[in-house]
Amino acid sequence: MVKKSSMHLAALVLAAEGTPVFPCRPGAKEPATRHGFKDRTTNTESINAWWTENPDYNIGIVPADKNLTIIDLDGPEGWTSWVTEYDWQSPVTYRVRTPSGGLHLYYIGNVRPTSKILGPKVDTRGEDSYVLAPPSYVEYTEGPNEGKSGYYEVIDPREPVPLPDCIIEALAAVKVEHKAAKTDDMDTDFNTTQAIDYLWHRAPIAVEGDGGDTATYQVAAAVRDYGISQSWCLHLMADHWNDRCAPPWDDEDLEAKVAHAYEYAQNAAGSRAMPQEELDSMAALAAELRAQGKVNTVVLNESISEERKPYQRIKPSEGEALPELTYWDPLTKTLPRVIGGAAVIIYGEFGSHKTNVTLTMVLDAVLGQGAKAVFAAGEGAHGLLKDRIPAHCRARGIRTLDLDETFGVVREVPLLARPEQVSQFLEAQADLKPDIVVLDTFATAISGVDENSSEAAQFLTGNGTVGMIRRAYDATVILPAHMGKDRSKGIRGNSGFGGNADVVIACEADKDLGLIKLTVEKMRDGRDGFSLYYAVEKDGIPVPVQITEQTYNERRGRSATIDDDQGKRLSVKLTLQNAKADRFMAGLNDRQLAERMIGPMPAEDEEEAERRWLSMVEKQRAALRGARNHERQWTVGMGSQEVSHEGARLEWRWWYQGQ
Repeated sequence: MVKKSSMHLAALVLAAEGTPVFPCRPGAKEPATRHGFKDRTTNTESINAWWTENPDYNIGIVPADKNLTIIDLDGPEGWTSWVTEYDWQSPVTYRVRTPSGGLHLYYIGNVRPTSKILGPKVDTRGEDSYVLAPPSYVEYTEGPNEGKSGYYEVIDPREPVPLPDCIIEALAAVKVEHKAAKTDDMDTDFNTTQAIDYLWHRAPIAVEGDGGDTATYQVAAAVRDYGISQSWCLHLMADHWNDRCAPPWDDEDLEAKVAHAYEYAQNAAGSRAMPQEELDSMAALAAELRAQGKVNTVVLNESISEERKPYQRIKPSEGEALPELTYWDPLTKTLPRVIGGAAVIIYGEFGSHKTNVTLTMVLDAVLGQGAKAVFAAGEGAHGLLKDRIPAHCRARGIRTLDLDETFGVVREVPLLARPEQVSQFLEAQADLKPDIVVLDTFATAISGVDENSSEAAQFLTGNGTVGMIRRAYDATVILPAHMGKDRSKGIRGNSGFGGNADVVIACEADKDLGLIKLTVEKMRDGRDGFSLYYAVEKDGIPVPVQITEQTYNERRGRSATIDDDQGKRLSVKLTLQNAKADRFMAGLNDRQLAERMIGPMPAEDEEEAERRWLSMVEKQRAALRGARNHERQWTVGMGSQEVSHEGARLEWRWWYQGQ
């Protein structure tokens, strides 16, 4: 494994914390990508590609992405002029020392980028501007700092404090050159689309006592700059922004804030708006550059989903460079995580544990892969919240509180025949931006529509309402569905359900034995035709636990053999993963691993049942010994290790290291 540079690791940490990053040239401040800070992202694949290309790239960030303003004091002179000009002691906040000998002061709030308006060698950086983040390194080769070099270094790691009012007042009092309007048209559909996109995805949220007044002023001013009239701005902020504030503004106060922003705005209305002809010109230029091979491949891949206009062609050479299909469950590969999202149908008979298995799979993705998920429970929301989720948490050794920021339950399923309900559902989840959405059940979601009709099947297409949910957050949408009366025909309803879904998984259960089998019947662009196995306790609230095919077959009284090396590795890895054996001290010896692979001893007090269980454990234990003694090639990567102390052999332990 190639060791990552300090810049690479710092970029990944920032992205994991929700701060988009982009690369800047080594030893300099200039962006290393064609679109500069507009190419910023939290996508780990893009970040890895950039810093693999050059591990010494510096790290650029846009402060406004985290609702921050950075006061840039250039050298000691900057601090002197800052204090002298305003005669006040700057509140203590998060501080970074810069290579010029100056400081970056981080404040909550967002003001426009300025240069020397607040004083000599004092700049501000917020929206539409960027700074280098620690531990970036710069060598000054010209200008007043020529000959200086060094790293950006955090010298005060405390949390940023709100932007002082005197900074806002000072900026408002200074006459600046106004930006001219880019378009004379106000409130056009195009301007409105740009403004709504800003309100949902980039506008800071007002929080009482935490710079809320400043944030509201800045948001209203920004909406104005998109070519929006005052009355329409109030409407858009009320519909697309205010409900997420803490607490939301009442109507009169919000109206007053918007009026204040329009009265004191510095730029001409429409200064941010990009006319359609300019966009068309940029698209033509981008196509020309792609044809000439001058567009950075990584940036292009990132922009395929985020920046291209509807119906724009993608060239085969661009598609070939797309990343490989990835999954929210990388070990078993049943839930795709792809650009544009995916529709997954899990179907089975009534009582086949569809909901329980879905909950297990989703929680695995949330806790193991960092996914965010919403579970819309059209059937039994109370029981899901009161009983099932707490039981799953107890089985995992966590609290329900540990899921509050990444997992939520909605008591209603939006009707797929009502696009306005789907839109309301999506808006309600905008603060979470879920990676996985469960609509339980599909039958509930299509209520009022004949499930055998082609109309019902169209909901699952990319242009249907399931497609709306997928595209909104690049989400994997899971739809638990019922099996038809004729088991051979699969999903109940229109035959187009299976054809329009990206993934189809059949769920069957043996209630008497507490066993569940999932069979991946279809996987668009991936592997299908394989099965996963789970076991549940027959008493209490069922919590499916993944088991191996061998254990599943043994419990059903069948002779189980796993002939291929890949199957052996998968069986052991699944068992170790479920046992949380992720390091040597938590590892299992041959006997412990064998018992977990076979499952618990039968509860019934029968000597014959106990003998069968002991025989299966001993057979599995012998297979494990044989694997590590004679077939070491498939034990590699599992953390198997034999330890000794003062010459005395202790034991062999197995643990899963995530390979």
